[in-house]
Amino acid sequence: MRVIEHKFMKKSKHKEINILYRIFVSCKEFSWLFLFSTVLILADIIFLIGSVVFFGKITDYIEAGEMEVAVSHLKIGAPIAIILIILVWFGQYMRKIFRSLAVEKLTTDALDKILHAPFKVISECEIGDIIYRLNFDSEKISDVLLENIFLILRDALICITAYIYLCSINHAAGFVILIFLLITFIFSRLFDFSIKKISKSISGIYGIVTGMVIDYLKGMSIIRVYNLQEVLIEKYNKELNKVKGLFIKRSLITSIASRLVPILNKVIISTAVLYVGILSIKGVISIGSILSFIFLISKVQTPLFNISRSLTQIQQGIVSAERLLYISEFPTEYINNSKDNLYHESEDIAVELTNVGFMYQNCNKVLNNINLKIKNGEKVAIVGLSGSGKSTLIKLISGLFPADEGSIKIFGRDSIKDMGQIRLMIAYVSQSLGVFSASVKDNISCGACGNDNLEDVIEAAKKAGAHEFILRLEKGYDTELTESGSNLSGGQKQRITLARAFFRKAPIIILDEPESSLDKENMLSLYNTLSKIPKNHTLILISHNLQMLDWLDRIVVMEEGTIIQEGRPGPNLLLPTDLYFNKFKRIEEKCV
Repeated sequence: MRVIEHKFMKKSKHKEINILYRIFVSCKEFSWLFLFSTVLILADIIFLIGSVVFFGKITDYIEAGEMEVAVSHLKIGAPIAIILIILVWFGQYMRKIFRSLAVEKLTTDALDKILHAPFKVISECEIGDIIYRLNFDSEKISDVLLENIFLILRDALICITAYIYLCSINHAAGFVILIFLLITFIFSRLFDFSIKKISKSISGIYGIVTGMVIDYLKGMSIIRVYNLQEVLIEKYNKELNKVKGLFIKRSLITSIASRLVPILNKVIISTAVLYVGILSIKGVISIGSILSFIFLISKVQTPLFNISRSLTQIQQGIVSAERLLYISEFPTEYINNSKDNLYHESEDIAVELTNVGFMYQNCNKVLNNINLKIKNGEKVAIVGLSGSGKSTLIKLISGLFPADEGSIKIFGRDSIKDMGQIRLMIAYVSQSLGVFSASVKDNISCGACGNDNLEDVIEAAKKAGAHEFILRLEKGYDTELTESGSNLSGGQKQRITLARAFFRKAPIIILDEPESSLDKENMLSLYNTLSKIPKNHTLILISHNLQMLDWLDRIVVMEEGTIIQEGRPGPNLLLPTDLYFNKFKRIEEKCV
């Protein structure tokens, strides 16, 4: 994940401003909520500053013996205060709605980007880190970044308004206090860079830790059988110890600042109180003005230090926003959404690969100079030892990976330029057995295929040998599958994904070791079904079971990323003297 981040993230001299700008651009459809919430901040300012000034005036009226005037002002001020309190509460409510909608939009956009990014990019990502960004970093954007932006706006306006009124009482005192406050503010900001850097490291480690937990949950059977519990716990704690050290470091920096700043605050307040006390003795200002002055110092001082604290927290929020927004830098997979039908039964060649080469990130070539033609309606098996490049070749034909070299054509059309239409013509069953948290019916029909007629679903399930076990489930085809189909066996999941392929009725069917989770009886049934696929359907099959491939039109043999042999099943291919045959035969015998 970190490699991809460096590859796609754009560099900027004003990264923080750029990130904030991108957040608000993404949320422009409900920007009125932000503006309305910002306007309502004025009610908060009027209430806080107005109450100080108001009670200062009331004090002066009482001191002058004008009780009736004081009571009259209180009667007018009480309902105004109630209205202001309601507006303040309503502003807070609107801010929460904006934050919620903003994070929902950002996470939805990020997920949309993930789903539309090239498969090669996503396959190189760390899933745990992606999940951490979508869940925890998005939460920080709401609770830390966006909330503190509102708080900074509010505190800045309170600070400025209070200081202006404070200066109107006494210019000299206002100037001295301003100098002290600015020195303290600058001092408190000196630690921001270190805090931001540490926060970014903490988020990165938590992403790794989340990925480790996902791996542990997925590999629980292996962990138990091999007694890896203690080893993995030690590895997990090792990563957490890194976070612990960073937390201690960040807490140390924060505590140093938090101890020194209050000392400076007390110096400011003591100086101000001493100064206005002298002015009061000299009769320069009234008692009410003295009270207002002292309270206004806190209205300048507290918001200013709140701003400093908010800026520090914003740095942490910026880190989370940067981590989430980096997903938007993923390239988008180009898909031609034209409705033109590219498939014609009269087409002679279904799949054509010319000088195709491919390599994974930072690896040697996996495929090298592949040339292969598969006729329309031909049934072909691709065989070879593990690591020969069979599955990678299938992924290129399916359009999951673009070829680094050469060209791939499906029914005469470029597999990348016409990807959207080409994928509609391919039914693909991978080794990973993609089963989703949905009903059995939706898993077979893919829900949004536009045709989820139960009769068609049942017909596809019967072809895959899944119908009988589905009927035995609690709710039959309406049974909800849990995450990754954990309430099904491996063979049952295999047959669900096969049924999905048959349901699509695509002219090209690609199966990557479909027999891997099937018993012998179901495997024979599957091959019997595949052998009866209509002639206008092209079948591409990866298999290790040579003894059951005599019904195919052709077998293609791969070794170390190249095609070394191809031909019809039988004595003309895979002769007992062939080196590949002998290797493969020994593997088969061991597996029996």
